Amino acid sequence: MSLTKALIIAALIATGVYLIAMPIVEMFLESTQERPSNFRVKELTAWEHLRIRSSKLVVFTIFAAFGASFGSFLNVVAASLPRGEPIALRSSACPKCGTAIRRIDNLPIYSYLRLGGKCRACGSPIPARYLIVELVGLTIFASLFLYELVTGAANVPGFRQYLFSGITWILLYTKWDAVGIYFFHCMIFCFLLTLALMEQDRLRSPIWFKVALPVMIAGIVIGFPYMLTVSIGDQTPLTLPPSLPGWLDRALACGVGGLLGWALGHIGRSLRLRNRQSSDSLTLCFLLLGMALGWQAVLTIAVFWCVAMIVARLFGGRRVRAMWLTASTMLFGIAMLHHPAWKWIASHLSI
Repeated sequence: MSLTKALIIAALIATGVYLIAMPIVEMFLESTQERPSNFRVKELTAWEHLRIRSSKLVVFTIFAAFGASFGSFLNVVAASLPRGEPIALRSSACPKCGTAIRRIDNLPIYSYLRLGGKCRACGSPIPARYLIVELVGLTIFASLFLYELVTGAANVPGFRQYLFSGITWILLYTKWDAVGIYFFHCMIFCFLLTLALMEQDRLRSPIWFKVALPVMIAGIVIGFPYMLTVSIGDQTPLTLPPSLPGWLDRALACGVGGLLGWALGHIGRSLRLRNRQSSDSLTLCFLLLGMALGWQAVLTIAVFWCVAMIVARLFGGRRVRAMWLTASTMLFGIAMLHHPAWKWIASHLSI
C-alpha cells in the first residue's frame, strides 16, 4: 500500500471515530449514569464547538465533492451524447495512448492536480477543461448549499420561510421541500452547463435529449409542490377561479414560463460572439429556465444576458472572447449570478 492511500485511509478512520464513534460512546456512558431530577443548561465546551463545526464542514465537503464528481460526469455526457457514444457502460481511458485510467487517477480535481495535468502512462497533457468543469460542478452544488439549502431556500421568491435554518434544522430535521428544490435547481444548472459544453464543441444534442429535458422538468414541477413557487395567478393579469387545482396552476405557470423562454431564446440567437458559432443550445437553455423558474425570472435573466452579450461584442476583442465563451455559456454564468439574488431582484423590480 502506498503512503498516499495509507494517509487517506487513516484520515477517514480518524474522521469516523471523531464524528461517529465518540458521540455514540458518550451517549452510552451518559445513559448508564443516574440522571439528576433537576437539569442545568451548560455552556458548550471548546471541544463540543469544534465537533459541531467540523461536522458541518464534513457535510458541506460531501455536497461539494458530489458536485465535483457530477461535473466530471458532465464532461463525458457533453462529449459522448451528441456522438451517440455510450456514457455509463464504459471505462475511462487516455484518448492518446488508450491506457485505462486507474481509479486513484480518476478522482475529480485531486487526480488532475496530483498528476500535474498529464497522463500517468504516456505523459500527454490532459485538457484543462476537465479540471475547470469539475470546479464548476463543485461551485454549483457548494454555492447553492450555502445560500439556498441551509437557508431554507431564502433566495427563492414565494417559498415558505422557516423559523430556524442551518444544517441542523434543514438537513438533520429534514425539510424535504427545501432539499428537493435545492437538488432541482442543481439539476437545472447542470443541464445548462452540459448544453453550454456541447455548444463550445460545436456539437448538436440529439432530438430525444431536447425532448426529454423539458418533459422531465414539467413532470417534476407538476408532480411536486414547491418546485415552482410562482403561481400562474401572479404571472398573468387573468382572473382565475380560486378552486383551480394546484397541479394545474403549476402546469400553467410552467407552460407560460417555458413559452416565454422559448421566444426569448429564438430572439437571442441573433446575438453571437463569434461567426459560425452554433446557437442550437441557446433556445433550449432559455426554455428550461422559463419552465423551472417562471417567466419573471427568465425575463430578468434575459435582460442581464442581453446587456452582457452586447458589452462583450462592443468592447471584447478576440482575446477577451475566447473560444469557450459562447451564448449559452454566458447565459449559464448570468443565471448562476442571478440565482442568489433572485428574491431580492424580484421584490425590487416587482416582476
